[in-house]
Amino acid sequence: MTKIDRISLFNIKCFEGESSVALPRIAMVIGENSSGKTTLLGCYSAFARLVANQNAMEYNPFNIAPFRMGAFDDIARIGHRNFSLGGRANGIDFRFQFGKNEGGVFEQQVKIKPNGLDELTISRDGSTGKLSMTTSSFEVLVTPDQIPYGQISQWLAFAVRHGDYPYRKELDGARENGSSPPDSSPKVKLKNYLEHLALELPWNPIILESVSPYLEPQQRQYGGQTALPMEPWESEELSRIGRKLSLFDQIRIRETGLLSFELEVGFADQFFNVSDVGLGIHAILPALRAMQKGPDKTILLQQPEAHLHPMAQAQLAELIAHSPHQFIVESHSDFIINRLSICIRKEILDCDDVGILWLEKIGTATTIHELGFDKDGNLLGAPAKYREFFNKETDDFLGIEPHVYADDN
Repeated sequence: MTKIDRISLFNIKCFEGESSVALPRIAMVIGENSSGKTTLLGCYSAFARLVANQNAMEYNPFNIAPFRMGAFDDIARIGHRNFSLGGRANGIDFRFQFGKNEGGVFEQQVKIKPNGLDELTISRDGSTGKLSMTTSSFEVLVTPDQIPYGQISQWLAFAVRHGDYPYRKELDGARENGSSPPDSSPKVKLKNYLEHLALELPWNPIILESVSPYLEPQQRQYGGQTALPMEPWESEELSRIGRKLSLFDQIRIRETGLLSFELEVGFADQFFNVSDVGLGIHAILPALRAMQKGPDKTILLQQPEAHLHPMAQAQLAELIAHSPHQFIVESHSDFIINRLSICIRKEILDCDDVGILWLEKIGTATTIHELGFDKDGNLLGAPAKYREFFNKETDDFLGIEPHVYADDN
């Protein structure tokens, strides 16, 4: 599995300068509305595709559903002519710098730092299209005809992985003719570097599932032009998950006619159309499908607590704790965070497996605070402003005199 354990944003939307955070197996992303939570998830989605691009003909990493980040001017922070997205995947540090041209967003520069190798910087000349490939020991110019891909990340994903290096034919031909250049030649050094890099690059695509809070309309009947909300073969696994969440005992697709189907939910051997049991089950079903057993993957959940009773929110957190998958969860739910803390205390989770990314917006810029837990499930590293609103509300409810917080003066 290709694993991303750090992501860095540079002048993207509300993130000014560099914002770099570690990503544990379960990262809770919390903060007020419009503080950049969805932007952070969208950037993860884009970065995952940049480092393990498996489709050379497809390039639109910032606008893959459900994350529609827009055009260059929508992504770059106001006043900046470029922005960057970086991180670490499988121990390799990447940084992609983007500029604007007639075709929209394009990669101006890519930096790669694999284990045991110098950092490689690949820069594109905007007027000639030539690429400069530089480390501390060589610099080589590569003409556009040797890089037939629109973006540098596409070239890395395919040409380098499969040994299609610049000047390879030239160097192989020279060797066959007995006139091979010395090993100190920049072109030879580049070829050797790329051969080593090919062994280090993530070969496996990142299995990524994104679950949005935006719901498809509920249907009493499915079929024809209306896609089924689940596949019949998923019913056993989803029923198991539903029982763990105390949402339902069984869920199934029932054929009601020629190409006509009904989604039914069972309680104590009685089945009801999903439209008759409230919105919560319909709303959580995409998340439950993403969490099924299978290959390890990263699941991006946006507000999974929407339409769920607090008890189901807490049980969802415990389901996440027991899951083998990586999660990045955008949430406003204290019940999910509290249950994860309890899971740490009960040793269901290791404290290093969970972290909170608290996004604090001051003016038009957002700061990310990384908060962790100790082995007893106690929160570590919380700034003075963290949960200030809730603390003041509790004081008001209990009739306690207003507390003067450190940052209020």
